Amino acid sequence: MKILQINNYNTTNGGANIYYNELCKLLKQKAEVLQCYAGSPGSFSSSSDYILRELNISSPSMDALRYFYRPNARKDFREYLVRNRPDLAHVHIFQGQVSWSLLQELKSLEIPIVQTLHDLKVVCPTGYAIRNNEFCTSCLMSSKNCIQFTCNRGKILRSIHSAIDFQIGRYFDYPEIVNHFICVSNYQKKIVSKIIDVDRSTVIHNFSKTVSAAQSSERLLDEDYLLYPTRLVEKKGVEELIQIYKADQSKILPRVVIAGDGEFRKRFEDSVIKSSLSDRIYFWGHSTGQELSKLYLDCICVLNLSQLNETFGLTSIEAFSHGRPIIVSKNGALPEIVDNYDKGLVISNFDNIIAVKDEIIDYLSKISMNSNALYLTQHHYDHFSPENHLGKLFEVYKKVIYS
Repeated sequence: MKILQINNYNTTNGGANIYYNELCKLLKQKAEVLQCYAGSPGSFSSSSDYILRELNISSPSMDALRYFYRPNARKDFREYLVRNRPDLAHVHIFQGQVSWSLLQELKSLEIPIVQTLHDLKVVCPTGYAIRNNEFCTSCLMSSKNCIQFTCNRGKILRSIHSAIDFQIGRYFDYPEIVNHFICVSNYQKKIVSKIIDVDRSTVIHNFSKTVSAAQSSERLLDEDYLLYPTRLVEKKGVEELIQIYKADQSKILPRVVIAGDGEFRKRFEDSVIKSSLSDRIYFWGHSTGQELSKLYLDCICVLNLSQLNETFGLTSIEAFSHGRPIIVSKNGALPEIVDNYDKGLVISNFDNIIAVKDEIIDYLSKISMNSNALYLTQHHYDHFSPENHLGKLFEVYKKVIYS
């Protein structure tokens, strides 16, 4: 079986990109894998990969138009597909770099398409399906509301951009162009069923490797701490975290380490300094691989206080794989993964920050790392292991290829 994996980037920042990279590595054990993504010249990982020039969409240039459609790339992509002819294309996030043009070429050559939905862009121009902190799918068939309410970060140009891309997708017969969708949670499937027939989608939770739950021999930090792995962008819960620590005037909560980077990092760092919390909230920076694994293993508990409509929450299963519980918000699919007290704590409401602080302190006082660790790693192996994931994925592949 020859599978073409398509994603905007081949990097390790963000849950979707991490999943894409890990999936490609995993699939190569069982099938021939081709990859398509945007990158810089010389970034080829294999001679059989198709690498697009990475667009600079932040500057006013023709690249801003190529965000929607890349005619030259489509022509080159056709030659690539004819030469390599995959049995199936598995698409991930493509808007903005890969663009609609490449999906049109897959359709033209009648190559079956499976897409893993890492967000909610099939029903919402921004991908979050949230407006003024309330669930929203008012753009289901028309994206004018995205512009009217400036749904993309409150910026009119960003919102127009998102709305145009959404309508172009409808023009190109999306989501009908895709043969089958993979939803990463039951929560997500319920939302997208508003536009995708339930028999055209399958729920397959994300995966990660199971590691030993024992504490690592050489600790990166000498003190106990909570770990918050996240992108430093708006509404990922960092603002709420700062408010919780400001409310903890008795300094009962352990130090928190934020592992991640992003465009809002300086804003958050300034807020921490202004709140006199520099000794309690530490910005570690972007972390991957063994270093990140050590941070998970040595922490007491993991945090994900995202205020977004999260479709899965990869940090939850990463926490389980290291034998650590996680404290999450009630948003999106997070409670679906953290569905009992042994796995973690779900914060249902952030209106009363002092109450949230007390709830977290109470939970941390009751958990036992040693007794929970074996349960969590076993739970991870049973439900989120690479082997479990691959078996379900191949069922979808075969169903689409041979139907």
